[in-house]
Amino acid sequence: MKKYFIQTRADWPAFGMFKMVYCVEDKREKEYGRFDTLEEAQNFKKSLENPKQSNNFEGSMKDNINPSHYKQGKVECIDAIEAATINKTGIIASSTGNIMKYIWRCEDKNGKEDLIKCKWYLELMIEKWDEYYPNK
Repeated sequence: MKKYFIQTRADWPAFGMFKMVYCVEDKREKEYGRFDTLEEAQNFKKSLENPKQSNNFEGSMKDNINPSHYKQGKVECIDAIEAATINKTGIIASSTGNIMKYIWRCEDKNGKEDLIKCKWYLELMIEKWDEYYPNK
């Protein structure tokens, strides 16, 4: 799980004037949002650390971490991929995950292009099958 931190920073909105803001960032100092109050920053941090909780409240940035095209009903793509690849290894596992990802999002993101990518991974999986499962 990725960890997020709240840092206090001086923001310079106008020449000679500054105010304190609260930044939510990861350990590499990638900034995910700036907030005027500590409470807003803490709420946003909690939403990042709990992907099941929505972080679409006022003041938040676009949800690049958990975009809507990976959510279908009550199921998230990452949960389905985890379940489908639990007993798989290597290129078979990664191809399975990629196939599921591209099928999952095709209608909401890249359409036919995602289906072509899915086909490429399926063909790779077929090509490598005997290497991973020689007796099946």
